[in-house]
Amino acid sequence: METREISVEKLLGIIEEKDRRIAELEQQVQWFMAQIRLAKHRQFGASSEQTSVEQINLFNEAEVTADLAAPEPSLTEVKAHYRKRTRLTTDKLPEDLPVEVIEHELPETERVCPDCGGELHTMGRETREELKIIPAKAVIVRHVRHVYACRNCEDTSDHVPVVKADMPEPVIKGGFASPEC
Repeated sequence: METREISVEKLLGIIEEKDRRIAELEQQVQWFMAQIRLAKHRQFGASSEQTSVEQINLFNEAEVTADLAAPEPSLTEVKAHYRKRTRLTTDKLPEDLPVEVIEHELPETERVCPDCGGELHTMGRETREELKIIPAKAVIVRHVRHVYACRNCEDTSDHVPVVKADMPEPVIKGGFASPEC
């Protein structure tokens, strides 16, 4: 009977150990599920750039403290003010470049006032300058080196002297660049 009690006690201890292990595992599962929910929320949830009502109302002090019974101030119309734009001194084009002038004018048939039908006249001009760059002309320089041989030696000797004319070396061996580039 005593062995039976020991085995019952052992069994109860094993059951308690298993229950403890099950509780631990359930806590781990809950923690992992919380981590998954958090990761999904970070990836698919609402953006952090959204603003709450408290943030919006943070700078509404004037509206909150304003007297709603106060009359609106009267509006006064101000005549428009235009200031002529001054160019910077670094914003100028060189004066020694040739100038090509293109005049943009209305045709005679379109120089009619849209209101009264009278003839329009030139009252001013608007000028805009652009810098137009025309690429430099490219020329192929073909160097032809003459190679000379002796006809007499060709006929009579087994050795034929070959003489080449002098030619300047290229700037880059095998390249197309010339010294003028």
